[in-house]
Amino acid sequence: MGPNFAYSADYNDSLILQYSVNPNTGVIGTTAVSSTTDAGNTDYVAVNQAANILYATESSGNAVSEYSIAKTTGALTKVGSVATGIQPVSITINAAGTYAYVVDSNSADVYQYSISQTTGLLTYVSSTVTGGSGPSYLTINPAGTYAYVSNSSSNSISVFSINSTTGGLSPIAGSPFTTTSPYDVTFNPAGTLAYVPTFGGNSIAVYSIDPGTGAIGAAITGSPFVSGTSSRGIVLNANGTFAYSVNGGTGNRTTPDGSVTEYSVNTTTGALTQIGTVTSNVGVYSNCIAINAADTVVYVVNNWGPAVTEYSINQSTGVLTALGTVPLSSSAATANSISFATE
Repeated sequence: MGPNFAYSADYNDSLILQYSVNPNTGVIGTTAVSSTTDAGNTDYVAVNQAANILYATESSGNAVSEYSIAKTTGALTKVGSVATGIQPVSITINAAGTYAYVVDSNSADVYQYSISQTTGLLTYVSSTVTGGSGPSYLTINPAGTYAYVSNSSSNSISVFSINSTTGGLSPIAGSPFTTTSPYDVTFNPAGTLAYVPTFGGNSIAVYSIDPGTGAIGAAITGSPFVSGTSSRGIVLNANGTFAYSVNGGTGNRTTPDGSVTEYSVNTTTGALTQIGTVTSNVGVYSNCIAINAADTVVYVVNNWGPAVTEYSINQSTGVLTALGTVPLSSSAATANSISFATE
């Protein structure tokens, strides 16, 4: 069974929107079940499933809000808030659910918090300088040993080793590593390759990763691989055989141009081969992409609507088929991220 609830951040309206999810199909309901007023422009939401807690970054509120999730209804109740830097843009939870990391785009720091195993609430631990500028997202490799921060303004990726006991971050030798317009970092299942959307280069760069040191090596043969305009995210299925890149488009608010590029993946070399591009049932200024645990549905979050577009995945070919759209909550709304919870 899949998740029962989905949550999306509405930046302009400072809302957290809750949707029902069919646990058998993964399809999100077409209207929001409820909305929760947050403070300070909600930029990013992340669910801590083990603790039934949702964390929401407040980009202009300089904080992370904490909400308990009702098990049967998914309803949110605010239970706390912790201070961050000046512009927290994203939050990442480690696989063990013991630490959370908040990226501050303004100060170019990463704030580390411990997570109470009783309540799920956050406690500030320390901050670490990224060494780059304009950081946006932090991704932890599959082994949980290294953290990667994309610095879009300085064309680099900062890499940190993660202390297995304290969760502390330490920059590795050579960090930050030079790349081109990195928006995010995604790994193959083995953690030996990094897939990096280059929104300024309209492509996906693929780099080798030293699993022992975490260092980013040379780009693989054929990299970068062509995507659509302003690539802003990429996901791989669990087997690492198919990949999907979301493209932000030109940013024209009235023209849906957020296409999705479909790839097959060479599991030996990591190379991408384009198998198609979805140009129908797309949104405006797409900025986030996710795939469900069953590898049956791809979700695209669109800044200027529809809030979410959904696609089923052909298990043999990897080709996407449109399922439907989830509208924005208002004409002023802007959708920024998505996270899921199970009843």
